[in-house]
Amino acid sequence: MRRFILPILFLLLSCEEPTIDGCTTSTACNYNAEASKDDGNCISPQGCNNWCEGDSLSVQELDCVDVCGGEAVIDDCGICTGIDGYLAGSCYDCSGVANGTTIEDCLGVCGGDGVVQVCGCGSPGEFDIPDGECDCEGNIEDCKEVCGGDAFTDCHDVCVYGWYMDYLGDGLCDDGTWDVYFNCDEFEFDNGDCESSDEDDSEDEDDSEDEDEDDSSIAEVVVTLSLNSGDCHTGCTSTTGGQELLAACYSCTKIVLDYLVWNKGQADANNTKVRFKVKYKPYTNISPSQRTWYSDIINLNTLSPGEEETGSILVEDYSYWGQESNNIIYLEVRAYVMLLQFTD
Repeated sequence: MRRFILPILFLLLSCEEPTIDGCTTSTACNYNAEASKDDGNCISPQGCNNWCEGDSLSVQELDCVDVCGGEAVIDDCGICTGIDGYLAGSCYDCSGVANGTTIEDCLGVCGGDGVVQVCGCGSPGEFDIPDGECDCEGNIEDCKEVCGGDAFTDCHDVCVYGWYMDYLGDGLCDDGTWDVYFNCDEFEFDNGDCESSDEDDSEDEDDSEDEDEDDSSIAEVVVTLSLNSGDCHTGCTSTTGGQELLAACYSCTKIVLDYLVWNKGQADANNTKVRFKVKYKPYTNISPSQRTWYSDIINLNTLSPGEEETGSILVEDYSYWGQESNNIIYLEVRAYVMLLQFTD
């Protein structure tokens, strides 16, 4: 019985297929479709084109825009050359160094020290505003702290606007009556408006002595002016006196001059005549040449002792800019008696 079993086993074993070793990975370059056992020697393809030895092309790689075998590369600035709007060398500084920090100064010098300053470009501190000046034009601040302004100080060290200089030599002594004082050597006594000669002083003294000797036999005429009948109600002053500033206002659109002429002496004032002057400055909507208005000569004839004469005059001797409907604005108004004449 044992004699028959061994031949049968031999016949069964001799019918099995033989084992073939090789690469069983289908994507490998050396894939063996007949191999029944992987031998661990599979060769993977290379590159984005899955190159294997023996292919006609070489190994290809993806460029920076993911094109297999493309030519786009990352430049020195770290930018892919294949992108839209690529600008070659955009990261180079003025000295040619990629991603460098050297820049041109305000004078166009690479790595220079020129800096932008208040008054120009140059080395630090070269174009700053000089000490004592307030701008790049060499101007200084006036006494009202306005750069390049024309304000100045008068005889009493009071800071006033530059247009007060127009009052110098205008025939009226500016001795503080209109917020400015020119009666000193520095301003040549208001360019002569405030000066009086020894002869005049002597005559005044003589006149005073004559008045003291016979006050009862002379006429004495005084004038009072007011600007309140128009719309000049704010900031107005009125005084009584002779041929000087008698009324002043700061703002109005209608000037009415009210006057009172009074003989306070003890004799008749014969052939009495008065004339008035009004100055306005600055102004708007008025012809630039129009700054002064003069009244007609008013003949009052004879004023008895204690007699008064009053009247009102509308000041309207001006020229409009444009249509007559435009409002006239007088920012300053000064009223004067420019003529007072009478005989005893």
